[in-house]
Amino acid sequence: MKRIRFILMMSISLLFSCFGNEFEKEKIIGNYYLTTTDNYHRDIYIDFKLETGDFVGVVSSTIFSFGYNNKYIVAKQHPFDYPAKVDSIRTTYYIIPIYNSTFSPEKGVLGPLTQVEFELKKAELGILDIKFNRNIE
Repeated sequence: MKRIRFILMMSISLLFSCFGNEFEKEKIIGNYYLTTTDNYHRDIYIDFKLETGDFVGVVSSTIFSFGYNNKYIVAKQHPFDYPAKVDSIRTTYYIIPIYNSTFSPEKGVLGPLTQVEFELKKAELGILDIKFNRNIE
């Protein structure tokens, strides 16, 4: 009987520990969302919402700044060096073409890029008007 109570209590504790860890999603544009999986906003990435309501990862964590127009999203990332931590010294850049409907939104994503590569690619694509106007703290 004690064993059953113990198992039941552990199960209930495990169930309640899951509450509050829901994914937080903030719409960027179209079907693109900024997503975080923790309460401290350390693990932030960009997802694409499929017609089924499921989300597909586009750029992994940790996004700390982004901007967009009607054709592209640009993002700055501090890479996450698993299993260590976020490398806040290094910054990589991404250019994400905006799709209205797709099962593979990660296709066509340019990055990770250095700042020089990023600026050259922006000029090549003619997207000099996008600024990093949203910073995440």
